[in-house]
Amino acid sequence: MTESLSSSFERMVREFLEGHPSVQHRWKEVPSPWWGPRKDLIFESPRPGVSSVFATICDGQITVGTATDDEDFERFGRKLSEMEVAQLAFARLVQLLREGGYLDA
Repeated sequence: MTESLSSSFERMVREFLEGHPSVQHRWKEVPSPWWGPRKDLIFESPRPGVSSVFATICDGQITVGTATDDEDFERFGRKLSEMEVAQLAFARLVQLLREGGYLDA
């Protein structure tokens, strides 16, 4: 069985966080009767002046960003597999964490 976009991304993130235990984060389950459930992953700013980083995981779409900018990753309209889209979203998340100094601790 092939992993979905959301489960692929979540697996990559959880494996990454196991290797980076000092990165402060929290998972938040958000129910919605209209859009279906989603999971938010929030990384609190490591120091003043640095934006928080987040990922919102929905069925078929992942949004990764900061308070000032975000990017949606979805398969619709792309010739990519679910795994390829998850890898792109994961790479963007790690890039934002590096740029914000989250991985310096």
